[in-house]
Order: sequence, then structure tokens, then C-alpha cells
Amino acid sequence: MKRRDEVMVGLLLIVAVVVGLGGTIWIARGGLARYYNMYTRFQWGAGVKQGQPVLLAGVSIGFVHSVELIPDGTLALTLQIQKQYRIPTGSTASVQASGIFGDQLIAVTPIRAVKTFMPEGDTIPSGKGTPGTNELLTKGDSIASSIQALSTKARSEFVEGGGIADAHKTTTDAHAAAAPQDHCLHRFNEGRFDGGEPACSSSESGEAHPSA
Repeated sequence: MKRRDEVMVGLLLIVAVVVGLGGTIWIARGGLARYYNMYTRFQWGAGVKQGQPVLLAGVSIGFVHSVELIPDGTLALTLQIQKQYRIPTGSTASVQASGIFGDQLIAVTPIRAVKTFMPEGDTIPSGKGTPGTNELLTKGDSIASSIQALSTKARSEFVEGGGIADAHKTTTDAHAAAAPQDHCLHRFNEGRFDGGEPACSSSESGEAHPSA
């Protein structure tokens, strides 16, 4: 008797959990709200799945009811839109990232403020979505590879091509050219300025003195 009571309690708990989850999902999808169908298409690999939210200009208006894989390389989506919302003429649908964990949503974007709306059951043209996490990571890897290639090329041309040796030679030549002027300046600072001869000659200073 005690064993049977425990089993009954366990079954009731399972039923309560299932009903609670089902009710939560039902309420999240609008509960008693009435819906109509709209359709759109995306390319394979768009990352869409059943149950993802549909937003119109940032406002939740429905969800993805079903996703059908078409052999021509597209995904046919059936969207369920709440009756109180209408899709403006000229709107486009795109796949947008939702959060940082790779979730997606369907964003319906009006082209402009219009007073006409698409009929129920129509197909919303697809637009360009934001890049997903995988695409951003791929672009990051590509940029890192390009930077590494440029760094390798620069090092090869500068080191192996004799760039360091040329720079060292240029520095040495500059010091050698400046040595006479430094010596002249040193002698000039030690010379007398009371009418005596200058501390260095014009040939040493590298400048011609004007004749009197």
C-alpha cells in the first residue's frame, strides 16, 4: 500500500511538471491569442528553428511555427503572427542574433512608415541579417592570419633582405659625418673671443668665413 502511494505521488509530480512546462510555453506563445500565417525563406545554414520569436521593429509579434528544408538550398518558414499585428508593405525578414549564446530570432523590418499592409498568408521577402557568432569568429581568424602574413613578410624583407645592416651603416655614416663638427664645436667652446684666432678653421667647421 505504501509502495503504491509513493508511485502515485511520483506520477502526480511528473504530470504537474509536464503541465507546468506546457502551460509556460503556451503562455509564452500567446496563450489564447489568435494567429494568422505568414511565410518567408532563408538560405540553408541560417540557424533558424521552430519556436524562435518573430519581432516587428523590436516588438514580439509571433513565433516560428515550422521550418521546412527545401532541396533547392532554402528553408521555408511558416510564421504565426498575432492577429492584432499587421506586416507593413515593403517589410523584409532577416535572421538576427539574440544574446551571446548563439540564439536567433526573426526580425521583420519595415522599409518606411506606410499605411498599407501585406495580406495574411503572404510571403515576406528576406533581407540581410547580422553576422552570427560563427561568421564573426571566421572573420577574426581571417584578420589574424592576414596580420601574421604581413608580419612574416616584413620580417623577411627587413632582416633577411639586409634592412638591419643598411640601417646600421646609415647610422655609422651619420656619426662619422658629425664627428668633425663635434670636434670643432668642442674647440670653439674652449677658444678665446678677445680678438684672437677662432678655435677652429673654416675647413674644420665645414663653413666658409666671409672675408673682411
